[in-house]
Amino acid sequence: MPLFFADAYPQLLLYSYAVNQSFDLRKFLTIFHVSRFMRPIWEQFSHKKNSTLLTIALIINEQQMLEERLLTRPPHSQLLKRLDFQLQENLGFTMVLFPYEQKKDTLTRMTGLVVKRFADLKSRILIGKKLYSLLFQDLQVLKGVLEFCRDVPHSGSRADYWSGVFSTKNRNRVYSPVLGDAWSDATLSYVPKNDWFVTDQSIKDVQSYPKVKRTDLTKQAYEQINMLQMINKTSQLITAENRETARSGQ
Repeated sequence: MPLFFADAYPQLLLYSYAVNQSFDLRKFLTIFHVSRFMRPIWEQFSHKKNSTLLTIALIINEQQMLEERLLTRPPHSQLLKRLDFQLQENLGFTMVLFPYEQKKDTLTRMTGLVVKRFADLKSRILIGKKLYSLLFQDLQVLKGVLEFCRDVPHSGSRADYWSGVFSTKNRNRVYSPVLGDAWSDATLSYVPKNDWFVTDQSIKDVQSYPKVKRTDLTKQAYEQINMLQMINKTSQLITAENRETARSGQ
């Protein structure tokens, strides 16, 4: 989304320059309208290289910005209240998955989190912290994810990790298009420049870092796919039957 890239990209780009040359990072962060919350964090990181603190701060900044600039403002404020989103979350279909062990003859093993209470700001921040902890605390997960990123060209399709289940073209499998086919290019809208950091409440969030145990979600994720297929087929049958009934009544 433009909101994220307009904020995160300048920060990471400035850091890449700061690695090789010295300049006033705070000044440039101000020019790019980066929140005041992030400026002392970057300054501290430039001296102590505390990557955990920096990452957690970036998670907090992203979710606070999402809350302030998108989810609380019409018409986007209705997004998370839609029935399809509510059903997806309440049925446990919203998952963030890391492919951490590739298999030749079976499904690539997946770990991650089942996302709950996404509409709640504190919950989203905690989800981000847990995903970071899971990815960098468990060396098997980190090694597996790095190998996957190195070995598998990323297209945005779920076929990247389960090619036997998903397909970008074959409709006999679950259709999962590449990113360019799913989303067309769009003109970026105006990005607000208001700063979400007006109280010191988020400072406490920086200080907490949860420990997460790896859970293998391969079976659960696969069962969800089968359930979604069944729901989709049932929906198609009901739609076809309603059309036939409507024709008969004419």
